[in-house]
Amino acid sequence: MKRNLLTKWILESCQKYGDRKWMNQHTYHHLSQTLMGHRHIPHHITSIGRIRIFDQPLLQNSSRFMYSLFQTWYDNKIACILPFSGSKKTREYCCHLINQHANGLHEQEDDALILFTSGTTTGEPKGVRLSHFNIASQLEMLRQHVPSTLLGEKDRTCGILPWSHCYGLIGECLSMFDRGGHVVPWIPKSPKSVSLSFHIVTTQPTVLFVVPYLLNKWKEMDMKTRQKIPRQLLFGSHLRYIVSGGAPLSFETRDYFWKRWNIPIYEGYGCTEMSPMIGLQTCFYTTNTTFPLLPNVQIDIVRETNELRVRGPNRFIGYLGKPTFHQDDWFSTGDIIDPKNTSSTKIVLTKDRASDVLKLSNGRFISLTTIETFLEKKYNSTYTCVRWNYEKEYFEAIVSVPTIRHSQTIPTIISLSEFGTIYPIRVSFLSIDKFSIDLGTLTLKGQCNRSVLFHRFYS
Repeated sequence: MKRNLLTKWILESCQKYGDRKWMNQHTYHHLSQTLMGHRHIPHHITSIGRIRIFDQPLLQNSSRFMYSLFQTWYDNKIACILPFSGSKKTREYCCHLINQHANGLHEQEDDALILFTSGTTTGEPKGVRLSHFNIASQLEMLRQHVPSTLLGEKDRTCGILPWSHCYGLIGECLSMFDRGGHVVPWIPKSPKSVSLSFHIVTTQPTVLFVVPYLLNKWKEMDMKTRQKIPRQLLFGSHLRYIVSGGAPLSFETRDYFWKRWNIPIYEGYGCTEMSPMIGLQTCFYTTNTTFPLLPNVQIDIVRETNELRVRGPNRFIGYLGKPTFHQDDWFSTGDIIDPKNTSSTKIVLTKDRASDVLKLSNGRFISLTTIETFLEKKYNSTYTCVRWNYEKEYFEAIVSVPTIRHSQTIPTIISLSEFGTIYPIRVSFLSIDKFSIDLGTLTLKGQCNRSVLFHRFYS
């Protein structure tokens, strides 16, 4: 049988780090059995053509998940991981995509993994096809970019991130496996689950991979207590640094962790389509918008809009059911960068998204992100989202506040000098407990879900 790139990588990693029992003895036992030709695919994995569907029950058992994933690649099949959380409608749509297009994936193609985007930008999730070459290239790029002194055999992490997302699966899980580090997964909804804080303290991690949502929660919890929480009670006594990704992190939160607990936060930038890393900080930056590029990642700037386009060996094959990308095609990230300070080795992002830059009836371009940042500072708000009402020609905003009995709308006028004119903004204040992943008002990355918030709460 022809060995694909990931099977070769698994064999090499097992030979190099097999005695470390990367996750636990149970995983390594089954993995070694797999490599000797025995099959251990759980009976509840659904197969459609070359695709094997990994659903929620499998994701709740870390050992079973890992050896099933490796067995799938060993058999030259494609692992398709459904979103661990999300609405029933979202999951049904993902299953519909698989059923509709599974038979179009042929043996000669290099597909290894299908992951789904959140769908908050386009309204519907997209199935991202990642190849063996994409994933192996990403691991090699991280190997060159991140020194062994920063991530190595002696490091240990808690496995907080969901493995149905590219950042959690490749950025944390597989990269730790590649370095021989130890992963102790936290499974929040399993019968034997414990609280996250208890899991972290008992695991004693040396590094944590998280999203900004969790960092903000830790900061808020510490700020609310009269006596500040000791570092050891939150993160154990061995934590060296935290990696944040999946969404932009505010400088205030990064600065708080450094001054309060002396914990540096290194931020990553990327997307599922890039497997997922484009840039990653490996030292403490005074700014949270500068990202050194990974080796072999090429960038291009759209002259009219300053939108960032990227390509490289880690760029995905294409979307499920859509035309395949050609080797030299650029992928548009939708992010706006600072062209003056960006170079071939680093990118400097603004906080703007191309989809959030609006052209108004007077011909002016205005960024919703700029207004959201203004309102966050004005009202000292954790969450803010803004939209433009084209019919009435004013902005509408929802701003979080600590406590409020009911949402209320207060018309207000603001003037930002960079706009050169005055635009009215109608602000609706909403209790912060309404901003939640479980309610659907926040995405899994901890960002505001604009469409849901305005549909449910704007008055």
